Amino acid sequence: MSTEIIGYIALGLGLLAISMKEMMILRIFHALSALAYLIYGATIGAHPVMLAGVLFICIHGYHIFQLIKKRQTQG
Repeated sequence: MSTEIIGYIALGLGLLAISMKEMMILRIFHALSALAYLIYGATIGAHPVMLAGVLFICIHGYHIFQLIKKRQTQG
């Protein structure tokens, strides 16, 4: 797989994420986008891109966990 394709997949997932109205789905797709950017950054040796990917994954992971917790308490 070409390195550029990974970057375009990340971009596509990010665009798909921001088109979502439901917050959980938005966060999941943006976390997947961040994972693709992390892989892309590692492939091209771009540490700032890798760092951004890790930070976005952590932030979205936290908020996804909070949304799940909130849904469980609401029944």
